[in-house]
Amino acid sequence: MRYFLVILLLLSISTGVFPQPAKQRKTAKAPEGVVLSGNRARVKSGYEFVQTSDNVVVARKKKKKNPKPPDTPKDPDIETASFRCSCQSGGGSCKVVTNGESLFCDNDSCTDCGLVVTKSIGVIR
Repeated sequence: MRYFLVILLLLSISTGVFPQPAKQRKTAKAPEGVVLSGNRARVKSGYEFVQTSDNVVVARKKKKKNPKPPDTPKDPDIETASFRCSCQSGGGSCKVVTNGESLFCDNDSCTDCGLVVTKSIGVIR
């Protein structure tokens, strides 16, 4: 019995002296102008979400309110990322929902809906 207690004591001391490393999750850096939080996202000041199809939303820089003179070319839309929702397991469907300032994945008929983010800095005319 004493032998067992000594081993248990040594194991508890060694665990405190040599802590096990914690598992770390990889998190991607958020696209420009966007704050990510799980299956939700919101845009920072000066950016907006725009629905481009049934299940795709893009983040882009807001256009300036002041109109330019008629001979000046139109400001292009600068897209920073696209977002869609995908059913990760079990089948079914889910969709991306936005109000222009935030977005989230609506589970619809899916039990595990995930937000898919694609960085795509580019100009859309």
